[in-house]
Amino acid sequence: MPVERSVLDTWIEKKEMLSLSSQKALSDWQLKKIRNLLVYAGTNSPWYRKRLSGHALPESLEEFASFPLMDGQALADAGLSMLCVSQGDISRVVTLQTSGTEGRPKRIFYTAGDQELTVSFFHHGMSELTSEGEAVMVFLPFKAEGCVGDLLIRGLKRLGVQPVGYGLMDDLADCAKAILENRISCAVGIPVQFLALGEYCRKRGIYLPLKAVLLSTDYLAIPVRERIASALGCEVYNHFGMTETGLGCALECGAHDGMHIRENDIYAEIVHPVTHEVLEDGEWGELVITTLTREGMPLLRYRTGDFARLLPGLCACGSQLKRLECGGRLGFGGMIAKLDEALFSMDLLVDYDAEYEPDVKRLTLGLKFMDDRFCVERSCADKNSIDISSVNGNCMDKNFTSENCNDGNCNDRNCIVGNCNNGICSDGNCSDRNCNHRNCNDGDCSNGNCSDGDCSNGNCSDGNCNHKNCSDGNCNYRNRMNRCYIDRNDIDITANKLLSDAGLDIYFNEVCISCSGLSHILDCRAGKRKVKIRGKYESDLHAAWNA
Repeated sequence: MPVERSVLDTWIEKKEMLSLSSQKALSDWQLKKIRNLLVYAGTNSPWYRKRLSGHALPESLEEFASFPLMDGQALADAGLSMLCVSQGDISRVVTLQTSGTEGRPKRIFYTAGDQELTVSFFHHGMSELTSEGEAVMVFLPFKAEGCVGDLLIRGLKRLGVQPVGYGLMDDLADCAKAILENRISCAVGIPVQFLALGEYCRKRGIYLPLKAVLLSTDYLAIPVRERIASALGCEVYNHFGMTETGLGCALECGAHDGMHIRENDIYAEIVHPVTHEVLEDGEWGELVITTLTREGMPLLRYRTGDFARLLPGLCACGSQLKRLECGGRLGFGGMIAKLDEALFSMDLLVDYDAEYEPDVKRLTLGLKFMDDRFCVERSCADKNSIDISSVNGNCMDKNFTSENCNDGNCNDRNCIVGNCNNGICSDGNCSDRNCNHRNCNDGDCSNGNCSDGDCSNGNCSDGNCNHKNCSDGNCNYRNRMNRCYIDRNDIDITANKLLSDAGLDIYFNEVCISCSGLSHILDCRAGKRKVKIRGKYESDLHAAWNA
């Protein structure tokens, strides 16, 4: 089926009165904007005036590649001296922490005109996913004026859709309810949070009326995209943006083959992270951006710290706009992206933390799984089970209890957190085994079977209490049934195989794994994996690129 040309093409052509008939026409236009920007910044900013002294205006984009790069530390050091307008013209300031040794924060300044550029991009870009009269839910912060959710909602209103601000997901049941009650057809949010929502709905048979979701703020691994699309039954679009780009930067079209850059506002390059040589299309390196139209604090050849490449050739949609493919934060030779691709292939995994120590080649992983309740075996002599983020109970002393059955307690042979239907437990206890989803048909749990031996969504026969119960009512290391219990050794073997298959074994020779669970409450509120790589940044990169 033919793919329609990216909506960004039409927007740029109309806004800039520019024909995107060829990439040369666009490149010539960008060179003109860069030359104007150099004059503007050198005239109005004390910091740029000093930095650009001695540099003649470039006659080509190749000449512009010889201009010095800047990074987050430069932003932090320059402060107000980088501004090209008076402080009175600034409408929003965003403070971000840098990774520099001094820890001085960097501040990004925006005028009202700068923010309008982003609103316009969101307005036209979202027409790729939704149209007038539909309802769109925003699972991003939106209450602060000028934040990403606020700018997105402004753009959606111009499009004629009904925007519904929600905020970050912290209660999956409430998120699903909000989508259903507001008849949401399109939603915007964070990959790992939508992954958790998808697993939550899939396990409970909840159908959401979503036809499209836009994912942003984090790297989108292929397994994550596929699992979200499968669980929610909708089309998944990817977007890349960062504070330094004004929050919006690049958006997928219907071809889903790279994100089209808003090249009227941003000029993108890919450089070698160590030599800083500009790389050819298709080669992976560090994304460098130049903001072509910013008033308050324009950025010239800014190192983003993102691992990326520009895809060669034209998109199947016919757009002349360059396409960006991102691989997460730069990290150790792109290891973060490879970790995502490998680990998110594990069923029910919805997030992870990682720490890599290059000196000893040790990788420490904290895996977070989605399930109602489960236990993970501790690697210790007594082989006791440990509690992993159970919602209402603990796996302690081989019990999984915290609530009472009506007229009786769940004794130490049971793994139930709830009531038998109609309050009837034989002999005051849920004897021997438990039934699925906390309730027994007709309130009878005798002999480990529901009446006729059948539980909704699973059988109790032979101790098989699906979804929430451990076989034989125990939560000890000897029994495991239907994801109620996840064996530590199984995780070790599976994770190591996935990492090895992805070629990551070249980076380390020791993997340490711990596990935790996510269920009703999502504990990754920011939605981003915590990944730390110890050691000196440049030396690690140099070793990775020469490996």
